[in-house]
Amino acid sequence: MKRLSAATPKSDWSLLGTSVSGSKSCLGETRTVLTMPKDDSWNVVYCYSRAQAILDGVLVDVTETAKAIGFKLHTVVTDHLFHGYVEVPAGLEGEGQSAAGRLHDLIVLALFAARRAVNTDRVTFKVDFLMAPGRKETVEVVAHIGPGDHGEPVLTIMLPEDD
Repeated sequence: MKRLSAATPKSDWSLLGTSVSGSKSCLGETRTVLTMPKDDSWNVVYCYSRAQAILDGVLVDVTETAKAIGFKLHTVVTDHLFHGYVEVPAGLEGEGQSAAGRLHDLIVLALFAARRAVNTDRVTFKVDFLMAPGRKETVEVVAHIGPGDHGEPVLTIMLPEDD
């Protein structure tokens, strides 16, 4: 197997490739199957955990609100969605808007969409946000259930471009 880096020991890369004896491609050649090792013998180049993203403000933890509405998973909203739509824009103070109310509406709609979903790890739904007096904006939102830092299921609510 060809080494990809002089800094990487050959023994580490040898764990990734195994020749499959007797297995032929359509051209009649033996194939090489690449697999990840089952242990920690490989090097992680970079890791950015969900916990670190919450500390950095890239994700906003809304778990308590989500649990009060009916979700049982650790739940976050991306900063782009939170600061762009959940936080109340200037000029709407007298319009009965609050960040708590907007977040509540967002999570309730996520719950309705999740209840309709079958055999999928993500759903999309639309939310209307009041952005200025008399001006609403309809936003497509994605709710995704995926693995957390320790493999546990977690929920992320985001804009499509945040994925």
